[in-house]
Amino acid sequence: MEETKGPKQPRAVSRKRGIPPAPFPLPTFEALETQTEAVRLALWQSLRNVLTWAQTPPENRPGLFWPPTEHVAARLAAAADAVPVLADPLSVFDALQSSPEAADATAIAKACNVVSEWADRCG
Repeated sequence: MEETKGPKQPRAVSRKRGIPPAPFPLPTFEALETQTEAVRLALWQSLRNVLTWAQTPPENRPGLFWPPTEHVAARLAAAADAVPVLADPLSVFDALQSSPEAADATAIAKACNVVSEWADRCG
């Protein structure tokens, strides 16, 4: 049996395989308890879509998302009705899902900023 010399190396923390770490701390929706389920779901799905779109090379964006259904449009409309300040950002996120190859990065960034400022105001 070989003896190792020098200080002990810290043991690496193991992660479950197949679950990548989040690129940043994901939001909790505890502060949004007063909002409807439609708002929370619309924002969560929009976050996933924006992250997926941003991580996908432009040449691979056509057909990135399933075509939106009337159900998705209704959910976004309900969320916009519940929180009018989110109507414009939600329309940008809807356009992103409908046509990811034509999405404008500046418009998406502005929409994300509006949502972020709104969430900060909500606490």
